[in-house]
Amino acid sequence: MDVSWNGGNAPEDRRCTCQPGPRGGGSRPVPHWPSANNDVYVNVNYATFRPRVVFSTLASSDRASFSCSRISSRLACRSAIFETRGNNDCHVILRGGKQPNYAAPSVDAACQLLQAAGLRGQVMVDVSHANSSKQHSRQIDVAADVAGQVAGGDRRIVGLMIESHLQEGRQDIVAGQPLAQGVSVTDACISMAQTVPVLQALAQAVRERRQAR
Repeated sequence: MDVSWNGGNAPEDRRCTCQPGPRGGGSRPVPHWPSANNDVYVNVNYATFRPRVVFSTLASSDRASFSCSRISSRLACRSAIFETRGNNDCHVILRGGKQPNYAAPSVDAACQLLQAAGLRGQVMVDVSHANSSKQHSRQIDVAADVAGQVAGGDRRIVGLMIESHLQEGRQDIVAGQPLAQGVSVTDACISMAQTVPVLQALAQAVRERRQAR
């Protein structure tokens, strides 16, 4: 199976400040999730693997890291050295922190840091989490703002992350109680009916950006 993009599977695994999580040996596009306080500068250091950030992570330069390898599901993990050719498609995800950072000034600031580090000035915007103040319905407004930036010609925004499910909201898993079909059991999501207009607006924004070239 070819993996074209890897976003991790748990906040602890995909943050820049996590040492063991992002060590995998794949040379595919890898997003750099913010540190707990959303320090974009830490993200940039991670992408370039500057000496001041000493976490063993996938980055833009070729490297080897110590990890473990499982021969089969019946055998315990064994120590191994993983090598990667490096990754020129590293990018930062803006997901907010103490303040939202999806608006144009935040995109400018992040891209300037990336370019100053010799990286392409490009970001992905997470319209959920702190950028929506953890209010899932606000994802729609955040996505509209980002769509406006794209329609205005900003080519540095390479994608969005949206928390979407079949039905709106979330639910807890409670022993002995049936789950509502199509409702998230993790983060609260917007519904598919709410998602479709968001995607349509983003598609229209991309068309307008292309026409402005």
